[in-house]
Amino acid sequence: MKHQYVGDINDYRKYALLRALSSGGANRVGVCWMLTPDDGGADGGKLAYLGQPERHRRFDPELFDILTRAAAEPDRRRLQSIEDSGAIPGAAYYNETLPDDAAGVWQIRPQPISRLRI
Repeated sequence: MKHQYVGDINDYRKYALLRALSSGGANRVGVCWMLTPDDGGADGGKLAYLGQPERHRRFDPELFDILTRAAAEPDRRRLQSIEDSGAIPGAAYYNETLPDDAAGVWQIRPQPISRLRI
């Protein structure tokens, strides 16, 4: 996961599934973003669906609107905007940035559960 991906069509699918599993917050969902640094690539540019609300919004209007706002401004294309929006009711988040290379993976240390953002 990278901040540059926030709001793309794959997010719409993933978050819709997590929202369904949470049942409006009745079930606690833990989200570990597996966040890695942005790489400046073109991935995450699958935003054309946001320009077709008549086709896509009906599946989850609230989520569609959250992602439209997040993708509209480059400063808002951050996972923090998704967490703050309540897109996934009652979710707990782990959003530390992880290394994005083979050498860095070995530096990952288990983090205490208290670091979750609830």
